[in-house]
Amino acid sequence: MKTWRDRLAQPGKAAIAFACLITLSIVGLVDYLTGYHISLLVLYMVPIGISTVYVGPRFGTWMAGLSVIVWQGSNLLSGMPYQGIVIHTWNAAIALSLFLILIYLLHALRRSLEDLEAKVRDRTEALWKEMEERQRLEREILDLTERERQRFGHELHDVVCQELAGIAIASHLLTKKLQTNGSTETERAREIAVMLDRALSKTRSVA
Repeated sequence: MKTWRDRLAQPGKAAIAFACLITLSIVGLVDYLTGYHISLLVLYMVPIGISTVYVGPRFGTWMAGLSVIVWQGSNLLSGMPYQGIVIHTWNAAIALSLFLILIYLLHALRRSLEDLEAKVRDRTEALWKEMEERQRLEREILDLTERERQRFGHELHDVVCQELAGIAIASHLLTKKLQTNGSTETERAREIAVMLDRALSKTRSVA
């Protein structure tokens, strides 16, 4: 857990803290100039809220205590009658409680937003990993399909075409033998040999 001093050490934190102190001083001055009849307590929430969100809740708590002191001091300096330590302490406690509730709500809201951002970031990373895994599986399927297609083409060319070529040669030899013997089945044998040549040609084309 970082303290508000650690937060101030980060780039930009010190500038924001200084701006909050300047804003508090301006609010206190305006509160003094307007008099104690007009309450500007709500304006002190501005530097407190900014310091809580951008610097940290501990620095915001410190700003809340300082704001109560400035608020009480500006009222007394502007002419507010002193009504006793009990009443002033009670009013300061009420104002401080209001500021602390504001600090708690702002800090809880910031933590919720940070948790939501972390969940979204984790979900996005998981989604990217899932997409990458899916793309990897798709590439593997495509590679496997390509290898199977090539294997099928090779087997079709090396095995089936060789068998058909052997049968075609045998049919041509049989046709010549039947033609030499003057058989009536010569024309039928020739047709079979032509069909085998066509089948062989188509098989090679597919392979």
